[in-house]
Amino acid sequence: MTLDEFISVLGVPTVGTVMGEPINCGSGLSQDNEFNGGEDDSYILVLGDVTAKMFRDFLASLTAAGHKESFHRETNGNIFSEFADEDKIIYTYYTAETMLARIIIDNASSPLAQMNDTSDDVRGDTALMQFSLHYGKMIRFHSCDCGMLYALRMRDNSVIIIDGGEIEQSTEDACDEFMRRLENLTGKEKGEKIRVSAYICTHNHDDHMDFFIKLLKRENDVLDVERVMFNFPSKTLLEYGIPCADKLRSRIKKYAPNAKYLKFHTGQTIRFPDARIEVLSTHEDILPRSTRAGEGDTYRSVNETSTIFQIVFDDCSVIFLGDAEETNGEALINLYGKDYLSCKYLQCAHHLINDDRNIYNNVKAEKLLIPQCRYIAMTTECDNTRYFTSLFGEENMYYAGDCTYVFTIKDGNESIDYFEPMGYLYDNSGL
Repeated sequence: MTLDEFISVLGVPTVGTVMGEPINCGSGLSQDNEFNGGEDDSYILVLGDVTAKMFRDFLASLTAAGHKESFHRETNGNIFSEFADEDKIIYTYYTAETMLARIIIDNASSPLAQMNDTSDDVRGDTALMQFSLHYGKMIRFHSCDCGMLYALRMRDNSVIIIDGGEIEQSTEDACDEFMRRLENLTGKEKGEKIRVSAYICTHNHDDHMDFFIKLLKRENDVLDVERVMFNFPSKTLLEYGIPCADKLRSRIKKYAPNAKYLKFHTGQTIRFPDARIEVLSTHEDILPRSTRAGEGDTYRSVNETSTIFQIVFDDCSVIFLGDAEETNGEALINLYGKDYLSCKYLQCAHHLINDDRNIYNNVKAEKLLIPQCRYIAMTTECDNTRYFTSLFGEENMYYAGDCTYVFTIKDGNESIDYFEPMGYLYDNSGL
């Protein structure tokens, strides 16, 4: 998409300084490739030297041109707005600290109003599960040292599933145990339908989706997936070298054909009867180019494209970092400043491999959820482990390799249950 074509879709002039041509910021559920992208690609235009007044005038011009504002939010001086047309979404936001505005023509998403669940709130408790995957040395089709899998059971008895382990961790025993835990969380008998209010994937790496890819096929008659949410960058900007996202998209289309899709954008809020998802940052915040990218590259790595989001529930919250790097921490500081973000539970980024001090020194959290085993933490990642121990205290660090943890919250009070890990070395069961 050229700049002229982009402005033609908007139907109004831009503001500030245009920082290059529109950038392909990735497809939704369509397959993409490194040459042509995908059929439902979205495009972003970055504007510099924009004041808050200029941006508000721009929003008013969109309304005057016939675009209907369907979402508006302001926080820390930043402004976020969605305009939902019949065939596309215009999502735009302003970052006060950098005086940058971003305009996204989103050709893949359902409007936020359709993603919200407006049912009445219900009484009850909420449970956050850090599922215990098997961690070991990185040996292909044997074991691996990464992967993460979380689930949040909300008060309406639906669940949100976040990410999923590597193929080596996706054994039949592990899948059986995950389904047992979901049945236990929701009070369902084996084989009964379980509502998956949303599946969220932080970024396009197989150790964050293989397990769920397998579940989509294996449990398609049990897991009723209502929403799918992720924001993967375009292959035209970053060659992944692994086909995991292609498989995820095809499985969603086959086994969850009625699921609504949302491409995450910074500042969005998705509401449920007793919880809400707040999108804190996406890879779009580091466009047009990462400060750590190599010559001729847009990003430093796939990890840098992690979406960071917060789920707020029952007077507390959990922040998921995926495999965030320091570049993502820079984006958070630009958006929210220092010491603005806080949560009860914080997912440790990149399996404790990254220390990301600009994130941990500025996001205040009580407990650290670590998608890694204690042995790797104490050996190959011992320096980072010392750093995190100094911040959180050993008693507030929960390793997924130890056991499956279920944190149940009711009226602000927490209880913790522990379940033995199941599944060992890879069983060659495939996806």
